[in-house]
Amino acid sequence: MLFITIPNSNIKCSRIIKKLNIVLNSAPNYYLLHETKSDYNRAFLQARQEALDDPGEKLAFYASIYFIKEDTLRKSVYRAKNIKIRN
Repeated sequence: MLFITIPNSNIKCSRIIKKLNIVLNSAPNYYLLHETKSDYNRAFLQARQEALDDPGEKLAFYASIYFIKEDTLRKSVYRAKNIKIRN
């Protein structure tokens, strides 16, 4: 594990380095961008709700804001709209 010490302090920034390495990797791993799986789920549900509230906005916009998978968001919004139509 790589630790960086900030001059004149004893703060170790291993979490910052971990997040920086994740961001720099070319292959996106959406689960690692969030602290826990529940954080990812919370972000996903919030993006889904906003996408349902504003159907004029593209789903890629919400996926990029919340760092979630666009295809998964698209399927979830599609299913939610179909449930509303049936009821």
